Amino acid sequence: MSTRQINKKDLTRARVYIKSVKWRFAKTMRQWPHFYTVLEWNPKLAAEFFYFAYLIHKHGYVDPWRKHKFVYFQVDEFKYWVIDNILNRAEPKPNSVVLAQGEKYLARKKKR
Repeated sequence: MSTRQINKKDLTRARVYIKSVKWRFAKTMRQWPHFYTVLEWNPKLAAEFFYFAYLIHKHGYVDPWRKHKFVYFQVDEFKYWVIDNILNRAEPKPNSVVLAQGEKYLARKKKR
């Protein structure tokens, strides 16, 4: 989606950063599957974290998540978004679909 708007140098820089950090599955939010990395886990890459956050906001798109309006940016097979010092990534599905799937997941868990 947004990778068409970004220049090749910035896209390469984003891909290098993405590959250089550790991603953890958000197991407390299984109904909304995604991975995350935290700025403090990679202090030597802080400048790259902030540059990637800048690229997300510059080239991204808004997709409402309940009352929030986060900015998302797709690079290859994932969409990325930043919340404070946390960089998140997930499949590039619209948030309306992710929320609906999460509600179904929670409903099935309650029935057990």
